[in-house]
Amino acid sequence: MVGVTGGKLFADCLTKPIAKAQLLESVLGALAKAPSSHPRGSRQTPAIGTNPPAEPAAEKPVRVLVAEDNAVYQKIALRQLQQLGFRADAVGNGLEVLDACARVPYDIVIMDCHMPEMDGYEATRRLRRHESGMARRTTIIAMTASDRAEDRDRCFDAGMDDFLSKPVQFADMSRALERWLDSYSPSKSVDLELTSFASRCSR
Repeated sequence: MVGVTGGKLFADCLTKPIAKAQLLESVLGALAKAPSSHPRGSRQTPAIGTNPPAEPAAEKPVRVLVAEDNAVYQKIALRQLQQLGFRADAVGNGLEVLDACARVPYDIVIMDCHMPEMDGYEATRRLRRHESGMARRTTIIAMTASDRAEDRDRCFDAGMDDFLSKPVQFADMSRALERWLDSYSPSKSVDLELTSFASRCSR
């Protein structure tokens, strides 16, 4: 990765042959350190990871599931959530979302809309159907590369509650989660509903 950062031409230096894990870690590290290149007043959002806290926030009593099939975006989201003080797990498709939610009472799901096996729209519809008649409602935040009005409407029509555009900025992730913190149902209060939920998900 090449760029003028802090007076340096290179953000990092890798030696060939480059391992996949090493490359991913280098890219994530560079993104986290990158300052915004947009002038003041620009409508564009700053770089991924802009202004993360120097130290992770205190852990919050909220369980978050990230549903994202792209390894880079998945790791970025998990790192952002960790910095914000959230416990988070990750899965790679909608079927895995249903399986994970049947086993763990997640309070928030950050749902990529386009995934293999089952996309985020269908996973959301099934989650909503399974939650009907239950005392809880999982907050689902859409995550997609397109932010057209019709795409937002499709997310809300499927039953999602909020919307994030990729690549997700740290500040946007923080604001989206903050909007829903007061409305979540504590995980410990729904343990008795998991058996019923799991059986519904398997249908």
